[in-house]
Amino acid sequence: FEEIMKKHDIDLVATAHNKNDVAETVLMHMMRGCGIDGMSGIPYKRDRIIRPLLDADKEEIEAFCRENNYKFVVDKTNMETLYTRNRIRHDLIPLIKREFNPNFIDTIAKNSAILTEDAEFLNGYAKRIYDGFSENGKISVSEFNKQPEAIGRRIILLMYKKYSGDMKNLQAVHVENILSLLKKAKSGTMCDIPGNNVFSIERDCAFFKKREVKKDYDYPLILDKDVYIEPIGISVRLKKWENEKEKFFFDDAEHIHIRNRRRGDIFYPRGMSGKKKLSDYFTDCKIPLSQREVLPIIAYKDEIAWIVGRRADRRF
Repeated sequence: FEEIMKKHDIDLVATAHNKNDVAETVLMHMMRGCGIDGMSGIPYKRDRIIRPLLDADKEEIEAFCRENNYKFVVDKTNMETLYTRNRIRHDLIPLIKREFNPNFIDTIAKNSAILTEDAEFLNGYAKRIYDGFSENGKISVSEFNKQPEAIGRRIILLMYKKYSGDMKNLQAVHVENILSLLKKAKSGTMCDIPGNNVFSIERDCAFFKKREVKKDYDYPLILDKDVYIEPIGISVRLKKWENEKEKFFFDDAEHIHIRNRRRGDIFYPRGMSGKKKLSDYFTDCKIPLSQREVLPIIAYKDEIAWIVGRRADRRF
């Protein structure tokens, strides 16, 4: 559509979506889990797409075409029940009309129209609140937490649309994760968003941003010499330490090095039986995502010996 509009200098495209499409869409959204916005169905206008036939049902449109000898095309895939929408169209809606409500299409369309008005009011109200305490796409966490959750969810959606330009990738589960993060209001925390994005809290400020791609680091440690680990800004010195009760690492200092995590890392936590994925350990310990890529690990050859400041491997 966009290509044709640009090529022929067209302002609007009108599609033939009708009242039946509204009912099918609402049912699909309900089954997948949705809020009031999903229940409001299909809008009459979105950007440069208009839908002038939403108030007419399919039977009316086909009857009008037959009476006036207008030819129309039926997409043959509409008859295939491989697709969820088509199964709703051919199986579920006829069952509901036959067994429960013969006017189901009209009923759901009317309810959808009412919910659309409700959603528009709530979205408008949320935008006024959002504009009041946001700056450059960032919001005040303390001000956000004064709002009801119904408004908070919409503010999150507004933030994401301002950040990304559309609503792709942000699903209900991500909104709930962000909402939970904002309630805790802990500085330095973040949660993942598809597309290599994160939602981050720093002090009283919350915002979306691109995930920082950290470069892997791996430095050999040299006996009795300071080694500066540039990505994490610390110096490390390897020293021999004699102790009758414990012997750390090995007499061979040549293969001791410090690095960050690698995909597939496992270790054998001291005080536990068996082995554990490092990623699972980080999750269990609630180590923030922002710290996981840089947290230093002491290794001997390819084996983890110590997650610095946290847990040693019982083999060493």
